[in-house]
Amino acid sequence: MSSAGDVSKIAQNTSNEVGKGVIIGNNTSAATGVLILEATDKALALPQIASPQTNVKSPYPGMICYDTITKTVAVFNGKVWSFLK
Repeated sequence: MSSAGDVSKIAQNTSNEVGKGVIIGNNTSAATGVLILEATDKALALPQIASPQTNVKSPYPGMICYDTITKTVAVFNGKVWSFLK
């Protein structure tokens, strides 16, 4: 079995701000935020959805995905989907 979905592989935040965010990929980070992804050889892979404007039934402001039809990043602003070129 792959460890890809194994949450035991997520590093615990040991800084003074424990409980204020999650760091994935390292034990510490110079960045601050709710979710921090650290890697020197990997990138964030967004969910891939064909036509999110029709297939995401209850979009929430700030949702982001990769539209497999338009081959662009799609962002929902609370009213409409925008497609980044």
